[in-house]
Amino acid sequence: MKSVEEYSTQDISLMEFREKLFREEIERYTAAITGERESILPFVRDESGRYSEEKTWDFIRELTHCAYIYWEYSKEQLRQAERSEGTMEEFIELTYGAAAAFSPQEEEFLQSFLYCALRVSEANPWRNTGGGTQTFQDLIRFAGERYSSQIQLYVEEATAEAAGNRYANLKGLYRPASWLYHLLTGGYLSDLYPEESRKDYFGQLPFYLQAELGNWSRTPSAYAREMDALCSDPELFAADSEEPAIRSPESLEREHEEQRLRQEEASQIREQFAQPEEFVRRYLHFKNRQYAVNYDYGDIPDVGEFSLESIIDTLPALIQGAVRLFTESHGLSHIQDDNAYFTAVSLLRQSNKRFRKLSRKPEEVGSHG
Repeated sequence: MKSVEEYSTQDISLMEFREKLFREEIERYTAAITGERESILPFVRDESGRYSEEKTWDFIRELTHCAYIYWEYSKEQLRQAERSEGTMEEFIELTYGAAAAFSPQEEEFLQSFLYCALRVSEANPWRNTGGGTQTFQDLIRFAGERYSSQIQLYVEEATAEAAGNRYANLKGLYRPASWLYHLLTGGYLSDLYPEESRKDYFGQLPFYLQAELGNWSRTPSAYAREMDALCSDPELFAADSEEPAIRSPESLEREHEEQRLRQEEASQIREQFAQPEEFVRRYLHFKNRQYAVNYDYGDIPDVGEFSLESIIDTLPALIQGAVRLFTESHGLSHIQDDNAYFTAVSLLRQSNKRFRKLSRKPEEVGSHG
């Protein structure tokens, strides 16, 4: 047993790595029981294995209904908790509303998220970004991985675009969806922000990017286009470099081949990606609506707006609840299958007992007989 001072950087890295793997294994076990690990493909592809817009929208409408049922359940749970304290039932009705279904605004936001998440997950074989699984886990993960503010999202988008549209550092859905937006439109997301927002957010950009841009009016996309032009001309690139550009014929040939493959891949995706305009529209609606501020604390908001904001805030729980209900209603979950559920619990308990026995020190084993 080492003292804490004896642990090296490598030791700590190994501990974190093993813990990460262990937690992932537990998540896979849970996902197998709940149905989260089941494939979404039968619900978004036709009999020939091709993407189907019609099936996808049938799937989205059913998930939306499941989300509403779970939303009503969540409200009732909150009501019961507040009734026990005799306080805020009236406020709950103001906050969440009492409609018979989602409002058009609530439905559009929720379905925009589901549409983009399903399209990205279904298209995963083209470009495996962020460990996509093509299962219900993708929907839950995409709902949970988000930014706390629009400023943070803008900084990540602008930095990625200035670096040549390298979106690897973006969170969750934003990573593949932003890449697809640029691929399908040729546009830059950071250009869509109002001038006032870009001016306010400029000071939050990394210092090196602020220095490169000079001021807020020079956009990251302009910088990216200038760098693309520079890098595409070897003579200009060599003249602009502090050191001579010494490139072997082999490295140039390899670079050209990689570029050709990337262009072929991009062309294939553009040709095969059905309904690109709908994807772009839905993604922009979801992205913009998620961070829109419609009221100030202290004001009395419109009930519908307050309800929509509540749905936006609780999106991760809402999507997970919708998935739970969908997988259960389609026989994909084992939560209510007594044989499967109690077998899974029993195996987990047996494993825990065996591990506890294995992890005891020799003297502890002897003392317990």
